[in-house]
Amino acid sequence: MAVSRGPSCRRASWQVLSSIPGEVNLAGKKKGMLMSSKFKTRAGGVLSFLLVLLLGSAPALAGAVDDKKPVPISRQAPPLGLYYYCIDPDNYPEDGFIGTVTVGYDVDWNGRTENIAVQSSTNPCLDLSAVTITKVWLYDYKSARKGSAEDRKLTATLEYRITEETIHKIRTLMEEEGGLDRDAQPLLRVPPEYADFRRCVNGPGVWNARVVLEFDVTAEGAPINVKTVDATRSCYKRAAEKSVVQWVYAPKIVDRQPVAREGVRTTIEFQIGN
Repeated sequence: MAVSRGPSCRRASWQVLSSIPGEVNLAGKKKGMLMSSKFKTRAGGVLSFLLVLLLGSAPALAGAVDDKKPVPISRQAPPLGLYYYCIDPDNYPEDGFIGTVTVGYDVDWNGRTENIAVQSSTNPCLDLSAVTITKVWLYDYKSARKGSAEDRKLTATLEYRITEETIHKIRTLMEEEGGLDRDAQPLLRVPPEYADFRRCVNGPGVWNARVVLEFDVTAEGAPINVKTVDATRSCYKRAAEKSVVQWVYAPKIVDRQPVAREGVRTTIEFQIGN
């Protein structure tokens, strides 16, 4: 007897076709999985970076384990592309230290960070990079649900140091490109949730769809004004738009300042099959 598979048994995949020069194409599978691009900046280079994580109390720094605190899955250091414009290659400290930023944030029940705010900073130019990278950190959702709301309030102190190699690459970039301007670049793309387009799958077989979206990226790296400009099946529009709103970008840089980027276009392709 043939058994018909329900929607929950289907394999769903998605792919983003980028439109920004230098942007990395991503493809992902499994609903709810977070995809972070292999972020590359034109400055490139190896960054000497120290990330000190303070999980809310002094004992945690001494090695004590608090089983009520969320367990981190992914906590990336800020890529150079998030703050290279804060570095003056002709005037920088000999020890490479350019500042520290302490951020406070909450972890929601899904393991995502929220309510991120700078608590202290020795270099305000670095604040945006610290807040932006904190947005893409991910915690184990099971551990996040064990403790109280107070247990999910965390603090992280980021210490920034640069190397001679970093300075050399920034100088080379300035000579070759005539400056340090850069377009907006993706740091995190949250894929569409299967639950948001399950109703679009009608019976067995393979169902494909393509949704073209347009949006703006703020100077803080957040997608806004998300709208669908074309879709082969309108049923998928809501899932695609809901996904893009959660993405995180490194903002566009003009004259060493983060600025808004208008008119970004991205195509999301859905492939659903048995």
